Amino acid sequence: NIGIWFKILHMLAHLAVISNGFLIAFTSEFLPKLLYQYDYNWDLAGYVNFTLAYSPIGAHKQQCRYRGLRDENGNHTPFFWRLLAVQFAFVIIFEHVVFGVCRLIDVLVPDIPESLELKIKRERYLAKQALQDSDSIMKVAAGVEDSIDISKRMVLDLTAELGRGEVSPQEGEAPTIPIQLPSPAGSEPPTIPIQLTSLPPHLPPRRSMTTLNIHQPPTRSIERVRPRPKSQSS
Repeated sequence: NIGIWFKILHMLAHLAVISNGFLIAFTSEFLPKLLYQYDYNWDLAGYVNFTLAYSPIGAHKQQCRYRGLRDENGNHTPFFWRLLAVQFAFVIIFEHVVFGVCRLIDVLVPDIPESLELKIKRERYLAKQALQDSDSIMKVAAGVEDSIDISKRMVLDLTAELGRGEVSPQEGEAPTIPIQLPSPAGSEPPTIPIQLTSLPPHLPPRRSMTTLNIHQPPTRSIERVRPRPKSQSS
């Protein structure tokens, strides 16, 4: 496909057909001879004298002849008007015949071979599929980033609760947080627990650094302990 040039060449072809029709009708001797043969003589005898008109007699009283279809008074002859009608009719018939033949050839002979058209359609399909896959990957990546942000906030909230003494893990175990990862539509999202391996300063330390371990086995749920009421002094 040559893009916009195809439309430009198509328009130029139409203009060429119309201009050629006018050139054949008005600049050639084809139609005048044909009409003369039909009206007067099929052998074209006297055709040259017929196309030469007599000029009016001037001061020198000499008569000249010039090319034209006029009478002695300079008016157009009836043959001229019939020829003019035939010329316009020829232009209309000529361009319709040429356009019809071009249309027939266009229908019978395709612009693009069938094998090439199939390759173009296949490339368009693959490009569309690649674009859809790219969109899906971007959505999954965005969902993973959102899950990571949520897990970070949950870890910070749990750490704050542990620091205030509102949550107490089981003895010998670190608290865990279940995190749901994004999954395709129609399937259950997988849950991955995140385990804290260090506790706030007022609890017994397990390691010198606070890290996150992601593992698959299920862990015990976190028990919430109500804070003990402070004893009132008597």
